[in-house]
Amino acid sequence: MKASTSLVCLILGILLMALSGLEKILIYTNFNVQVDVLAMKNITPTYIWYIPNVTFIGGLLLTAIGISLTFSIYNKTKSTRESE
Repeated sequence: MKASTSLVCLILGILLMALSGLEKILIYTNFNVQVDVLAMKNITPTYIWYIPNVTFIGGLLLTAIGISLTFSIYNKTKSTRESE
């Protein structure tokens, strides 16, 4: 695996987590009047709330994959340097 793959996974994961935060902000600002969070969750359909959560979990997974790929590539290069 190349280092660029791990970097792409890392960047996409971070961007997806940021996107999920932006999605929640857009849901909050959708209401014209000031309501508390519990009332807003009761008004908004549940499938709308699942979208940012799934986006955040996908971002977490991609970030974790990117970090693990980075460490595995680092360990491979480190072991090949030590064997020389």
